[in-house]
Amino acid sequence: MADFSGMAELEAAIAAKIRQAQAALPELVKAGAAPIFQEIDKRMPRDTGATEHALETTVVVSGQAATATVQVRDSAVGEVNEAAVFLEFGTSKMPAEPSFRPGFSAGKDAAVQAASATLKVALEK
Repeated sequence: MADFSGMAELEAAIAAKIRQAQAALPELVKAGAAPIFQEIDKRMPRDTGATEHALETTVVVSGQAATATVQVRDSAVGEVNEAAVFLEFGTSKMPAEPSFRPGFSAGKDAAVQAASATLKVALEK
């Protein structure tokens, strides 16, 4: 017959690790967004100044989920800066100068590594 002693302790330990991981979610997604933020920021056109210092990372926690968003804000009105959209995709009179798409592509591997490292630290506490 199999010996299942220690199952309650194992279940408690697993539940504790899940709580640790959930508590670390905001920090984890922010750490993952940082390399993408840096890659986008270094590609962001600065010609007009419309997007200068407007890049930000926002973390939203909802229940057991957390999301980090890297976005451009218009500090005067707190809305998405239209100039960034025109720069990213271009217009009929201006070629595109993308920074988000190539920045995400360049930073995504480092983002996974940063999030993984943050989770590892959180679970070792």
